[in-house]
Amino acid sequence: MTEERKIEPSGTGLAWILDLLDNALVEVDKHITDIRLLGIIGAILMIIIPPIGGIILMLVVHKISRDLNRLAIFRNYFVFILLYAIIAYFLGGDILGVLVRGALFSLPGIGAEAVLSVVLFIIAWILTIISALFLRKSYGELSTVMNMKQFMSVARLFFYGSVLIIALGVGYILILIAMILQVIAYWKFPRQLVLQPTA
Repeated sequence: MTEERKIEPSGTGLAWILDLLDNALVEVDKHITDIRLLGIIGAILMIIIPPIGGIILMLVVHKISRDLNRLAIFRNYFVFILLYAIIAYFLGGDILGVLVRGALFSLPGIGAEAVLSVVLFIIAWILTIISALFLRKSYGELSTVMNMKQFMSVARLFFYGSVLIIALGVGYILILIAMILQVIAYWKFPRQLVLQPTA
């Protein structure tokens, strides 16, 4: 078994947190024997129960990034999950509901609540687009290294869906398609990866 190298936490802020998280997950990696199966489970749960699915996929992506010696894949994915969590929990996660309430702003007699709804929607929308950019960085690199175009397609659909959330149903449909395609991508993923030598 190849010995996992730990990274000395350096820098400040997010970089320091990512180093600590990376070191903590090294031990978890040793117990992941089937990347493909865990990835499929995580991708399915990402549709049904996003918080659990996101955590499982974060573990899977960390294992993959370690095996490929491409830690940027995990770090960009972690930022995606972090921003997604902020949207889901701090802003209530119901972007569509916020948008519908915000649309009432154009009606007479609607005051502060409508203004707040519009502001919350704009914040959630911007954060969703930013999170999608980090997913595109992560899955884009994974797609290139593994020569699996499905992951790039997932990232693109998620990004386009995030941009088009403002168009109500269109954006949500694209994001759902991206989530389904993510299941297929992990279905085609190898069960194990051979550790690539560090240059």
